[in-house]
Amino acid sequence: MKRLLVFAVVLLAATFAVATFGYGLHPASGEKLEVVIPEAELQNNARKQFPITRTYLGFLSITYADPIVILEDKTNRLRVGLTATSRTAGAGDLGLAGKGLFSGSLRYKPGQGAFYLNDIKLESLDLPGFSGTALDQAKDFTSRGLKQYYATHPVYVLDRHDLKQNAARLVLRSVDVRDRSLVIGLGVAP
Repeated sequence: MKRLLVFAVVLLAATFAVATFGYGLHPASGEKLEVVIPEAELQNNARKQFPITRTYLGFLSITYADPIVILEDKTNRLRVGLTATSRTAGAGDLGLAGKGLFSGSLRYKPGQGAFYLNDIKLESLDLPGFSGTALDQAKDFTSRGLKQYYATHPVYVLDRHDLKQNAARLVLRSVDVRDRSLVIGLGVAP
């Protein structure tokens, strides 16, 4: 009974939001509202989250910075490029630096209004001076670190103060990448 009441309240709120804000959502006619978040807005959000410094094994610190966000229309994936520099406790700057590119598919958590990366793949890792086994170990280490970090850190959170984005939280139906933008499809289930 409680679930039915919650569903009714959410449906009523979504209907009110759509009617009030004039989005013209007509499920019977097949129309749906779309909220478009441009790649540039995702890029700005990423810049706010970096640089990030992580310490490994108690003495090795790696700073990740300079994020580049790329939305892939064909693969429906988000690609991110980063630079990394390292320091060790006591020894300071090791002079080790590199660049990496990884991608992931988007996962939406409705309760948080947040988008996370799933199925993260390390696409490239450029570490001057590393080759063979050392490079393979660095790739494995980096891949595990990315998966661990993005499991708990969203790449984007819908803004509760933006009317369209707040409505999206109520009636989100799909998430796609189109024209280098994140396109959130809204609608009421038939």
